[in-house]
Amino acid sequence: MRFKKKKIFYRADTTTNDKIVGKISPYNINYLKEGYPYDKSNLFKVARWIYKGLTYPDFKPTIGEFKLSRKAKTIDFINCIYTLVPFISKKAFGCLKELNIGDHRVYPVRIYIKGKPTLYYFVGTFRLKQFDYIIWDKCSFSEYEKESIGDEIGSTQYRKIDTEVPIFKSIDDYYIYGYTHILGVDRIAVNGTFPIDLDFFKFNFSGTFVSERFVEIAKANGLTGLDFNKKIEVVQYE
Repeated sequence: MRFKKKKIFYRADTTTNDKIVGKISPYNINYLKEGYPYDKSNLFKVARWIYKGLTYPDFKPTIGEFKLSRKAKTIDFINCIYTLVPFISKKAFGCLKELNIGDHRVYPVRIYIKGKPTLYYFVGTFRLKQFDYIIWDKCSFSEYEKESIGDEIGSTQYRKIDTEVPIFKSIDDYYIYGYTHILGVDRIAVNGTFPIDLDFFKFNFSGTFVSERFVEIAKANGLTGLDFNKKIEVVQYE
């Protein structure tokens, strides 16, 4: 197996910094009206349909309207429990057009911010099927243990520990080990069919990763709502 290409990505997580998102509990967005119908065309169902990698719906989903919590601040990537991915502002959506995010669908969303309707977007993308791409014995993982730093809710942190992490030959191995250990991904090894020129990708086990170009554009345009803390290598072989 011969080395082909290497690219740096960052793990993208919705920020919890209250100086950026405001003092919210637990989420900064909710449906405008109570009793929103959870039928098969609901955005909640459609988002999970896409999340599982099935297919894009052949109908326009019933999205509904949302409101920003009173103490929440206006940001470009609004965390949304209903879609598992953040809603994206018009400004951020314009920046995404400069990037390669692969096959996707765009659904406009109306969010009321201080009573004023504001256009956001739900951008649906599939998670890649790791079985099609990953070379497990060439990946690198880290192990962490939970450490309490106080008695308050959420007062825990994860400390990296020096121990030998086994080689995973399948996603099942990874999940079984993960029941008793907290693991992080340091390097992902992929085969020659992986679309490494993407600026955004997701695997079921590893979260969302974005390219250095994605991070540069986000910072240059002052986009808010995402943290880029974890750097990983994606190494491609053929």
